[in-house]
Amino acid sequence: GDTKEWKIVGLTQRTYRRTWLNLSESIDACDKLHNVSQHKVACIEVNVEKTKSPMEQLLLHGKLDGLIGVHGAQMTQAILLPRHAHVLELLPWIPHYSRGKW
Repeated sequence: GDTKEWKIVGLTQRTYRRTWLNLSESIDACDKLHNVSQHKVACIEVNVEKTKSPMEQLLLHGKLDGLIGVHGAQMTQAILLPRHAHVLELLPWIPHYSRGKW
């Protein structure tokens, strides 16, 4: 088939800090988007801590149409995305947040 009909969305994950707690459920929900979209959607986990080289990171991000992730260092990888790609950065709700004091 024609691969242009597919949209690949990466959901970022980290092993230690700022982990996405319900990532599996989020990927499942994301995969169901093709039922309401004109495109087929495939959602994948993107964890640069599991890649073997910078080249692997470049190849992985270079094929994504979108990147969704929790605020943090892993979102700097968005610079590797193609020009047409979109980025959604999630900032967790933090009780008692006041002007930069986490």
